[in-house]
Amino acid sequence: MTWAQWHRSSEALAATAHELMRQGKLDDAFGAFSQAAELEQKALDSIHPDKERTFAITAVSTAALWYKARNFVNAAELARKLLRARNLPIFAVVQLRNLLDLVADDDGPHHPASFVQEQMAIEGNIEGSGNVRIHGRFRGDISIEGSVFIESGAAVEGIIRAREVVVAGKLKGNVHNALRVTLLSGGCIVGDVTTESFTSELGGMMMGMVEFDSTSHTESNRSSAPHESDAFSEVPISSSREISGSDERLGLAQYRTR
Repeated sequence: MTWAQWHRSSEALAATAHELMRQGKLDDAFGAFSQAAELEQKALDSIHPDKERTFAITAVSTAALWYKARNFVNAAELARKLLRARNLPIFAVVQLRNLLDLVADDDGPHHPASFVQEQMAIEGNIEGSGNVRIHGRFRGDISIEGSVFIESGAAVEGIIRAREVVVAGKLKGNVHNALRVTLLSGGCIVGDVTTESFTSELGGMMMGMVEFDSTSHTESNRSSAPHESDAFSEVPISSSREISGSDERLGLAQYRTR
């Protein structure tokens, strides 16, 4: 079978698994996710080495399916193997590292990861020490010690305070006191960000100010009011890049240092 055939079969099983979860049939859903992961692994194994982006997308998909199947060992082993063996695009590296964080939390007794599933809309606030992954729509503030991952197609409206924030969907609101913020291709942030390190992938959209502060994550109550004396310059988003303490502007975003 070809990559496309393996992948389509995996997608069909994953769709079935999501439907089983909505019906509350968790054991059946985990079994379907496991079968989907096995098929996606076969799709991954069939990819020619020259197809780097296809490989990266399928790699993340395979690891995520093992995770959804609650097979944390397979998910972590695959993620670590891929991070060691391949020079992956930044979006894949970020998502695989985030998955390892989720595995570490979910595999422990005290820090389960939180989810807002696809086709769900939730209002409220989230506080805690674990990680949060948003697949649907969430309105409210998030204040956690771990990571926040906003999936492609997901939307969050509110203020986020977290160690790491990864945006593949849409965030309308400010990010305060983050150690690292990553904006993936197709993602959009409408609001201001205070962080030590900001990474923007080509195709991401930022509408707001990014303020770099090396003390932002440790001083969680620090005021994020802008300083009018700071200077700015402008450059377009042309490639994936990571910036730590640089006063550039990328696209529609303003960048300032403290």
